Amino acid sequence: CEPTRGLACDRAARRCIHRPVAAEGGACLSQIVTNPAEPASAMCGEGYECLNRNDFGQGRCQALSADGAACNGFESSCAYPARCQAGRCTLPGAVSCGP
Repeated sequence: CEPTRGLACDRAARRCIHRPVAAEGGACLSQIVTNPAEPASAMCGEGYECLNRNDFGQGRCQALSADGAACNGFESSCAYPARCQAGRCTLPGAVSCGP
């Protein structure tokens, strides 16, 4: 299922289901659906991620951070394939040349 197109996986039925796509700052739900009976909450579009989720997987769509941008690993997510390392979005295998 392609989450950026509003498709989520209904694991129980083993099929993709449609969910609305939220804009930046919009309410969202994590991309994996575990209970098909839950309301059709929106998912985030391409370039965004559902962050600051609560225990039920509900959060807000926030833009992914670019390479070199500040991040904290919890509230700021780096655009793939970068990862949050030492407070910055860093590409795998990148070497830091100073502070």
